[in-house]
Amino acid sequence: MTAKTVCHIGPIHDDGGMAAVIDSICSMDIEGWTSLRLNSYNRNPFWSRFSLVPTVLNKLTASLKKQNLDAVHIHVTHGMSWFRKHFFIRWCIKKNVPLILHIHSGRPQEVIRKAMRLLDKTKGSNLVKVVVLENRWLDYFPPDYRDRVSIIHNAPRPLFTSNSVLNEDLTFGVFCRPVKHKRHDIALKALKALREKDIQVKMIVTGKPFDDPPGWVEQHGWVSTDDLRIIMEKCRFLLQTSQSEGSSMSVIEAMSMGLLPIVSEASSETVGDHGVVVKGEDPLEWASVIESEIIRIQDNKNGAKELRNPYNRAEIAAAWQTIYDSLVHQG
Repeated sequence: MTAKTVCHIGPIHDDGGMAAVIDSICSMDIEGWTSLRLNSYNRNPFWSRFSLVPTVLNKLTASLKKQNLDAVHIHVTHGMSWFRKHFFIRWCIKKNVPLILHIHSGRPQEVIRKAMRLLDKTKGSNLVKVVVLENRWLDYFPPDYRDRVSIIHNAPRPLFTSNSVLNEDLTFGVFCRPVKHKRHDIALKALKALREKDIQVKMIVTGKPFDDPPGWVEQHGWVSTDDLRIIMEKCRFLLQTSQSEGSSMSVIEAMSMGLLPIVSEASSETVGDHGVVVKGEDPLEWASVIESEIIRIQDNKNGAKELRNPYNRAEIAAAWQTIYDSLVHQG
């Protein structure tokens, strides 16, 4: 049987988490399906954030004419992302092409309201399905929408498999964009407080969030996937201090590598029982929780939270196959 084709639309050349998710899904062995990718976004120059819309629409039309398109998988977040993607959503509806709307936003209310309006408009066709990343997002949908909304977790990319030798240094990784809401300042102040107590913690960060970091902070700009893997191998812990977060790929891939995640409440569902959650934004509270976990690991390794990876790529690939197949069969 000839494989069907799903087209992913999103920021495939960007350095952010959405591109990592697209890369992860496209690298999966999804039975009966092959994938293609169309880039809808370039960060710079600013005008290119919108200029790719006609290009994507033309490529979609060409693929449909060649009968090389069976479903479109649109990756969307809040703000201008939705504005760009609504052109592709309208194209799919007009052409009766099955559509998956995959919501990535750490602030989902805005996107979910728009997704509900889309489901209302297409209620009779069953050609549109919405995918969210965690249960907390599904709760925003009233019960009568949930037969068209699914939860599928993000999965680590193939490169991020468990370390055979776990780093015993007190090195903490912070892997996210250098934007204010990621709250790198909490991580820096918390670890500084521990060093003032002569606990020799160190930190490795990507994205260059600090202007003049202390000597115990190893700072990188944007790094390649291969380099990120190497950096993660140097770490024992992951810190995710962001107060507004989706299902973070840096958390999921760090867990897959065997790092212990210490995260804010925004990532509590992502780590589940496999990590440590810190309430609030007080760096001293973070320092206290981190110190307790260090003591527990050093004094009794069997009592520490030794991780297994809860994000199984084969299971997640099977979930995507179910979604894709159901859309085509309904269509």
